[in-house]
Amino acid sequence: MKWIVFWIAISVYPAPCPIPEIITNEYGITSGGIYSTNLMACYKTDRKNMQKEFDSLEAALVFVEKGKKEYPERVLMGDSCEGWEIKELKPIGGTK
Repeated sequence: MKWIVFWIAISVYPAPCPIPEIITNEYGITSGGIYSTNLMACYKTDRKNMQKEFDSLEAALVFVEKGKKEYPERVLMGDSCEGWEIKELKPIGGTK
């Protein structure tokens, strides 16, 4: 029998900060200092639904325990995994 593990992979990585609105004075001159805020750290977060098949429940459990240790849930500003679930894969239509 086969087993399948489901989880959500969360990756956090640096990304360009949004450009602030350009402010000009009454003469149309733009201050050179307004873009200094772009040097601040901005981050993007991606969440992906993941799954992986295993030939035994034991192998699936080892994989999940290793993942929980290496990527704990809700890590502030870091990569993590959450929502671990293990299910038995059953053949569609049964066996003959």
